[in-house]
Amino acid sequence: MLYHATYLTYYQSIREKGLVSGCRKSWSTSKDGVVYLAPTPELACSFAETAEDVPDETYASGIICLGIPYPSLNEALLQDDENFRDGGCFTYAGRIPPEDLFIMAPSVWGGEKVLGKVSDCEIATETAFF
Repeated sequence: MLYHATYLTYYQSIREKGLVSGCRKSWSTSKDGVVYLAPTPELACSFAETAEDVPDETYASGIICLGIPYPSLNEALLQDDENFRDGGCFTYAGRIPPEDLFIMAPSVWGGEKVLGKVSDCEIATETAFF
């Protein structure tokens, strides 16, 4: 599983469209046309927590971590993230549909606990906030 952390204010759009490559940037060094993915929920959330180009009201909405099963990704669209020198982070040059996205529980570091599929959850509950 790979992970993408984002802000709760974007949840309804993600629920409808999935993760769309290049839709929003959180860093000045972010590339156009890609979704950024991390190998752990902790790392994904740390990127969202320290993002430099996110409005205060967006940041204040809360952070939610989404899990993406590796087999649901098209390997040809997955590349190493050149901004992350230590390896293990990726860019994905495609759309990840809502049915392939899972809401991850914030209190289970070191394990994977899925709260539900994004496509099945109209709203994310407070138990999903980081």
